[in-house]
This record gives sequence, structure tokens and C-alpha cells, in this order.
Amino acid sequence: MDTGAVYRALWGTVVSRTVRARIAAALGLAVEEAREVTAFWAALHDMGKITPPFQMQVPPRSIG
Repeated sequence: MDTGAVYRALWGTVVSRTVRARIAAALGLAVEEAREVTAFWAALHDMGKITPPFQMQVPPRSIG
């Protein structure tokens, strides 16, 4: 959820109007709908990092 919230903030402050419009057009959505859909995708992508298969990609390190 944090990732989605940060994404929404960046969408409104970092992503230019032109780019927001292009993304929306490519998705066939209004700009606000495109923001919500892409924020959802960003959050889903981040959620995958908590799964065991993702975490097992790097062998555990021993401490000490």
C-alpha cells in the first residue's frame, strides 16, 4: 500500500502532464483512471518481493 501511495504522489509531482496523458491514452483510460491502474500495478509489483520464491533468488548470508 505504501508503494501505491508513493507512486500516486510521484505521478502528480514528477510525471509531466504530457507523459500522464500519453500513458492514459495508451491504456485507453482517463488520466485519473490511468493513475489508479498504474498505482495498483506498482503496488502489486512490490508485493511480489515478500514471497519466498523471490526471496530465495539470493542465498542467505551467514552472520559473523
